[in-house]
Amino acid sequence: MGFAITSACDGCTSCLRQCPTAAIVGSEGQVHAIDVRRCIDCGVCGQICPVDAVLDQHGLLAPRVPRDQRLRPVFDLARCNGCHLCAEFCAFACLKLLGPRYFGAVYLAEPLQCVSCGDCAAVCLKHAVTMRTLDLRTWSPQAARELALATIANDGRPHDAEAAGADTVTSS
Repeated sequence: MGFAITSACDGCTSCLRQCPTAAIVGSEGQVHAIDVRRCIDCGVCGQICPVDAVLDQHGLLAPRVPRDQRLRPVFDLARCNGCHLCAEFCAFACLKLLGPRYFGAVYLAEPLQCVSCGDCAAVCLKHAVTMRTLDLRTWSPQAARELALATIANDGRPHDAEAAGADTVTSS
């Protein structure tokens, strides 16, 4: 069983606008529905539903998660080979590649556009992407970009993420 929208839906269209696969159908002011053929069970619909009208894949009410507490991609630059597959799969263009493909580094450029679907982590063949909560009050896309640039300049060897002020990890 996949995610489902209940009759408590008020048709606000929040889920429809945020669904990364356009699996939600419905008109404003009417109960929406999820096309199970398109749904990837990411849970974005439940995270943003203001009226608690979404059931998860277990038939339980999907918990609402405030935007600042949602999981976002964090990159292990020691593993990332810059293939860019994660960014290609991102339906909301949150990720950017710096440098040439296979010789660059990917970083989270637009954290507020990220809907926490996890597609980027799921498609990463190098397991260089993990989903974590970022403190958006202190996390900086600019610092993440600078760390990615420093990694490219250092022939792919990552610099210390904490020293760079980015919430990007390096393998030990």
